[in-house]
Amino acid sequence: MEALRSHFSRSENIISPIVRASLYDDQIRRGRLRIDTALRIRPEEAEEYPAVLVSRGEWSAAPRGLNNMQVSANQWDYFTVWKGSHNIICASTVLSEAEELAYETARFLVAFSKPIADRCGLGSFFVAGIGAPQIDSQRYEVVFVPVSVVYTVEEVIRLTQEMPEEP
Repeated sequence: MEALRSHFSRSENIISPIVRASLYDDQIRRGRLRIDTALRIRPEEAEEYPAVLVSRGEWSAAPRGLNNMQVSANQWDYFTVWKGSHNIICASTVLSEAEELAYETARFLVAFSKPIADRCGLGSFFVAGIGAPQIDSQRYEVVFVPVSVVYTVEEVIRLTQEMPEEP
């Protein structure tokens, strides 16, 4: 999220004049871009400023190797590759702004996928796509455009053969 905040705080990073007009800064103000976790913002707040909202998606475990483990000299290594996703929801009261914000977000994530993967200790990281705009007109006049990213991370759990002693 900090990388998104840094990117959207400088006008020279932004292609779209629509998005450039509402750059991010750390003050929450009407008309300025807000970048936060999806859980920290109420939907009605999206009427006051465009927003990039980050939320974790599904995770699944994919075993790796024979029986998901390797045994060697008094230790067992269990391997798992986690496949995960995050949804980055670009929101605005104006369709073109939400669309442009989603494109700018996806463009940034594609261009910096390798450094993002390295910084976060991921095996892979890429943009899966930009979703169709969605409007929740019954409650709010806000357009949401999702950007989906997927990634993998490998985990190794090392155990020794010694069982803990009973108390």
